[in-house]
Amino acid sequence: MALEFDKDKIQLIALDLDDTIIEHGVDISSLTLSAIKQVHNLGITVIISTGRLMGQIPPVLRNSPFIRYFAASNGGIIFDNVLKKPILRNSLERDQVSKIVRIGNQTGAGIYISLEESSYCDIKCLMMSYRSIRKKYTRAQRKEAKKLYRFKMLPFFGHTRFISRIKNPVFKVSCLYKTKELRKSNAALYQAVRGVSTASVTGNGLEITSDNATKGFALGYICREMEISKENVMVFGDSGNDLSMRDYAGVFIAMGNADPEVKEIADFVTGTVSEDGAAMFLLNHVQGIAEKNKD
Repeated sequence: MALEFDKDKIQLIALDLDDTIIEHGVDISSLTLSAIKQVHNLGITVIISTGRLMGQIPPVLRNSPFIRYFAASNGGIIFDNVLKKPILRNSLERDQVSKIVRIGNQTGAGIYISLEESSYCDIKCLMMSYRSIRKKYTRAQRKEAKKLYRFKMLPFFGHTRFISRIKNPVFKVSCLYKTKELRKSNAALYQAVRGVSTASVTGNGLEITSDNATKGFALGYICREMEISKENVMVFGDSGNDLSMRDYAGVFIAMGNADPEVKEIADFVTGTVSEDGAAMFLLNHVQGIAEKNKD
């Protein structure tokens, strides 16, 4: 795939987290951190766009002076990393949450409900996530991940009543299935809930948010605030919840480990997350920008 874009026009770079710059839930390479710093030092704005809650973002990124904004909970929360506070919140209505959870229960999904700083999951979601983590993470990585992924248990029964009593806004509901086939066959049921957006994520999960709480919406909002045009934006992603950013990016880079649907719409496919594909791409092309700026 030929790579054609004007490097000098890039003003903003949006990076997904999991399976884009983070491989095992917690690990961020020194090469990636160096690439982010170099991009920032060239005057390019760096933002992180993730399905994670703000509290689940590793401290090394949350405390970084080189990252301008975080779009957390799939764009449900936009956090200004200079002002150190959220500047926009788009949550789900309680009726929407109840309908989503009802569909999840009826189709055998594990349920994960995300608030701003905490989350709730049911036993199905816990067991499926645990098996995945045991297979993918080392013991040390599991220990670090446990510090970030704090959650409370949903009650076995009475989910609707429980949801109605949650005092804080709900920004995302995740529905985890045992297989990709089950995820695909049930996705349309959630799309029938008015005013929500549904995105697949790596593995067997679906993430459901408000229509105004997608990564694309958040990226568009930040670009309007900063008066940055689409052709000046570069995006890196790997899964279905990154697709909405395509409409706001002049250059869309898919990871080598990305889902097929992401690679299909990408302008370029870089190396995998284990190969530091995003960092290598940035450093190679940042160097080109840096050399030109010296002239």
